[in-house]
Amino acid sequence: MKALPFLLENFINIFAIMIFYAIIGLHIFKGAFEYRCRISDTPINGETDWPVAENINYLCGNWKCPQETYCRAPINYNLEWN
Repeated sequence: MKALPFLLENFINIFAIMIFYAIIGLHIFKGAFEYRCRISDTPINGETDWPVAENINYLCGNWKCPQETYCRAPINYNLEWN
Protein backbone atom coordinates (compact mmCIF):
# COMPACT_ATOMS: atom_id res chain seq x y z
CA MET A 1 0.00 0.00 0.00
CA LYS A 2 2.97 2.32 0.39
CA ALA A 3 3.57 2.25 -3.36
CA LEU A 4 0.11 3.55 -4.28
CA PRO A 5 0.85 7.28 -3.78
CA PHE A 6 4.01 6.99 -5.88
CA LEU A 7 2.14 5.19 -8.66
CA LEU A 8 -0.56 7.85 -8.62
CA GLU A 9 2.00 10.63 -8.76
CA ASN A 10 3.78 9.00 -11.70
CA PHE A 11 0.49 8.39 -13.48
CA ILE A 12 -0.46 12.05 -13.16
CA ASN A 13 2.95 13.16 -14.47
CA ILE A 14 2.80 10.79 -17.45
CA PHE A 15 -0.77 11.88 -18.22
CA ALA A 16 0.27 15.57 -18.13
CA ILE A 17 3.16 14.86 -20.51
CA MET A 18 0.83 12.98 -22.88
CA ILE A 19 -1.61 15.92 -22.92
CA PHE A 20 1.25 18.34 -23.56
CA TYR A 21 2.54 16.37 -26.55
CA ALA A 22 -0.98 15.84 -27.87
CA ILE A 23 -1.58 19.59 -27.96
CA ILE A 24 1.77 20.21 -29.66
CA GLY A 25 1.04 17.45 -32.19
CA LEU A 26 -2.34 18.95 -33.03
CA HIS A 27 -0.74 22.29 -33.76
CA ILE A 28 2.13 20.85 -35.80
CA PHE A 29 0.03 18.53 -37.95
CA LYS A 30 -3.01 20.79 -38.22
CA GLY A 31 -4.48 20.17 -41.66
CA ALA A 32 -1.61 17.99 -42.84
CA PHE A 33 -3.97 15.07 -43.32
CA GLU A 34 -6.51 17.06 -45.30
CA TYR A 35 -4.56 16.97 -48.55
CA ARG A 36 -7.12 15.37 -50.82
CA CYS A 37 -7.69 15.26 -54.57
CA ARG A 38 -10.03 18.20 -55.14
CA ILE A 39 -12.30 18.78 -58.10
CA SER A 40 -11.38 22.46 -58.39
CA ASP A 41 -8.01 24.17 -58.08
CA THR A 42 -9.23 26.70 -55.52
CA PRO A 43 -12.29 26.86 -53.25
CA ILE A 44 -15.39 27.90 -55.14
CA ASN A 45 -16.41 31.43 -54.09
CA GLY A 46 -14.48 31.06 -50.83
CA GLU A 47 -16.71 28.22 -49.63
CA THR A 48 -15.73 26.24 -46.60
CA ASP A 49 -17.06 23.07 -48.25
CA TRP A 50 -14.52 22.32 -50.94
CA PRO A 51 -15.52 19.53 -53.36
CA VAL A 52 -13.44 16.36 -53.06
CA ALA A 53 -13.07 13.67 -55.72
CA GLU A 54 -15.18 11.02 -53.97
CA ASN A 55 -13.87 8.11 -56.06
CA ILE A 56 -10.32 8.56 -54.64
CA ASN A 57 -10.00 7.01 -51.19
CA TYR A 58 -6.43 8.00 -50.31
CA LEU A 59 -4.71 11.19 -49.25
CA CYS A 60 -2.58 12.81 -51.92
CA GLY A 61 0.96 14.04 -51.45
CA ASN A 62 2.74 10.72 -51.77
CA TRP A 63 0.53 9.79 -54.71
CA LYS A 64 -0.42 11.93 -57.65
CA CYS A 65 -4.01 12.82 -58.23
CA PRO A 66 -5.64 11.76 -61.48
CA GLN A 67 -5.94 14.29 -64.26
CA GLU A 68 -8.37 17.14 -63.75
CA THR A 69 -8.10 16.86 -59.95
CA TYR A 70 -5.79 18.86 -57.70
CA CYS A 71 -3.93 17.96 -54.51
CA ARG A 72 -4.92 20.75 -52.14
CA ALA A 73 -5.77 21.30 -48.47
CA PRO A 74 -8.08 23.89 -46.85
CA ILE A 75 -5.24 25.02 -44.57
CA ASN A 76 -3.49 26.55 -47.60
CA TYR A 77 -6.43 28.92 -48.11
CA ASN A 78 -7.09 29.72 -44.42
CA LEU A 79 -10.31 27.69 -44.44
CA GLU A 80 -11.62 25.67 -41.55
CA TRP A 81 -10.64 22.03 -41.54
CA ASN A 82 -12.25 19.05 -39.86
